[in-house]
Amino acid sequence: MNTGILSYGVALPRYRIEAGEIWKVWKNISPTFFDMLSIGERGVLGPEEDTLTLAVAAAKQALERSGIAAEQIGALFLGSGTSPYATKAAAAVMVDALGLPNHVLAADIQCADKSGSTALWLAAGLVESGQVEYALVVAADTINRHTQPGMVLEYVASAGAVAFLLGKENPIAVLEALATHTHDQNDYFRVEGERFIQPGAGFYGWVANWGLLEHVVPAGQALFQKTGLTPADFAKFAVPQKTGIRPLMTMGKLELDMMQVLPYVLTAQIGDCGAAGVPLSLAHILDFAEPGERIGVIDYGAGAGCDAWSLVTTEAIAERRPQSGLVIEQLDDKIMVDYATMTKYEQKYMPPFLAKMILADRGMGLIDPQNPIAREPFQPRQLIDSNGSFTNRAGKPYVECNVKWVNPVKKNPWDHGYFDNVIFSYSCHCEERFLRRSNPLANQETASLCSQ
Repeated sequence: MNTGILSYGVALPRYRIEAGEIWKVWKNISPTFFDMLSIGERGVLGPEEDTLTLAVAAAKQALERSGIAAEQIGALFLGSGTSPYATKAAAAVMVDALGLPNHVLAADIQCADKSGSTALWLAAGLVESGQVEYALVVAADTINRHTQPGMVLEYVASAGAVAFLLGKENPIAVLEALATHTHDQNDYFRVEGERFIQPGAGFYGWVANWGLLEHVVPAGQALFQKTGLTPADFAKFAVPQKTGIRPLMTMGKLELDMMQVLPYVLTAQIGDCGAAGVPLSLAHILDFAEPGERIGVIDYGAGAGCDAWSLVTTEAIAERRPQSGLVIEQLDDKIMVDYATMTKYEQKYMPPFLAKMILADRGMGLIDPQNPIAREPFQPRQLIDSNGSFTNRAGKPYVECNVKWVNPVKKNPWDHGYFDNVIFSYSCHCEERFLRRSNPLANQETASLCSQ
């Protein structure tokens, strides 16, 4: 092939949480597993972050590094299993956000954790065939926002985005070959209408990786057979890394050398980034790769199969290597938070439609950050809304307002209670919006009401 990677970009959440902070709340796994599974820190979404915002940030960095004008992009593929939209293409939003031409071919590609790899090779086909000159591919996921509180996957569920700009003119790495293997496997999945990812098996032990080797081994072997290469012909590999066990299993079954794999496993620093996980490892490899290195990529998507592919770096990588925004720099650029802050930022304890309502109406679903998952009534010391505010619109602390306790749904063991600001309810919010449209002077009256 003549098609290759011209540039790449990475976006990671700055907020992080240490596994021990999650364990303090749930104590649902032995801490000895943290070392065994390479569990350390994982990403936490900011209040305004989602799959789309991370994807746009990574794509902008890739475009800036390439020097290619946005008007020259012919295709944009977003590979993700956690798009903020059920039917609308998030890639269409990216077209406007990035200033791409309206005639660009934009589409979402959903293949679980391997969404990014599949999107990349679909885009490569368009470039190689001459249908487009340049194609932008982004792998992005927010596994953390789609992981149920108390589920052991919460220890690693993270987020991130990695973008690749493909073309034929002076690439830093040329795509070489692709092999794939797919059959139905319900190890991790999310059905229509559900927010949270469901595990078809457990989180630790052999059963936790049910489906991995059944796809990785035949795909990897097919790549070696197709290219006539052996594992020794590769300098480095980017492999599945939901936990630290998966790289070891992949390495052992495909007979890879330890130094080809382990230096590029980032699980302990950032957790499971879903579709961005293996591409993030590849970006880390490219940050320090030398010309002429052959790199292997083994990308497994739960229930979606495995893509195994290879690429070879060129002389151009030495002169066009990124000087800032490296993966290791973004991993080190972090703000640690506690469990209460994590649940608030990731809007874990409310349906998405209610979360949006609350962001507009600072006064519903109040929780005490010191006791965020209470199921029984108690006297709160502080109350905070989902926008991070301790006060209502009038500046009065919620804890001093007229609030009432709302009991959790008894049949739902994951539900919890919360406090409702009785005066400033959703109906008050709707009335306020109507008054503002009809009478701007009503703002003062509404503020007076909300101060009660």
